[in-house]
Amino acid sequence: VDFRNWIFKRIYSELNDKRNYEALSRAFNKHDTKFDGTLSILEMRNALWEVLTSLDELTIEKFIKFLEKDKWGWINYTEFLNKMNDVSNRNHNPF
Repeated sequence: VDFRNWIFKRIYSELNDKRNYEALSRAFNKHDTKFDGTLSILEMRNALWEVLTSLDELTIEKFIKFLEKDKWGWINYTEFLNKMNDVSNRNHNPF
């Protein structure tokens, strides 16, 4: 397993709990300063860090680098959740 898949598996295993999805949704809304469904890289890092407390900051930073961002560096939260929800094969990295 390459490093990107290793990071993805760690994040997926943490988010594969409904309570963590709900907590991430609350954290996302808290950090969505533009109220438009997108987060900056820093806002997404802070939201993930708030929910995924068992992961170290470096792992979260590397995971964020793999996220699909628009050309201005914003991450769409709905697209992020859809990718996480669509995964049925944990060996597959949707990012």
